[in-house]
Amino acid sequence: MKTTFPTEVTPDQALPDSLVEELMADDLLPEYDIDYSQARPNRFAGREIAPRTVEQHSDVIAVLKAEEAAGNK
Repeated sequence: MKTTFPTEVTPDQALPDSLVEELMADDLLPEYDIDYSQARPNRFAGREIAPRTVEQHSDVIAVLKAEEAAGNK
């Protein structure tokens, strides 16, 4: 069964202005309100990570090159 929604809201279906204003004033649910007084600096910001090198065995490289040549990515 397909659910359809009305494209227009008639005056008798509209929400009261006071309720609309209340909903628009705080559109986030209470669990999403952030208490910025408990914020701490990001301990990971500015940290540089050393580059890592991965060595592949020659047989693995051969398989990867063969797949790339065959168009299997």
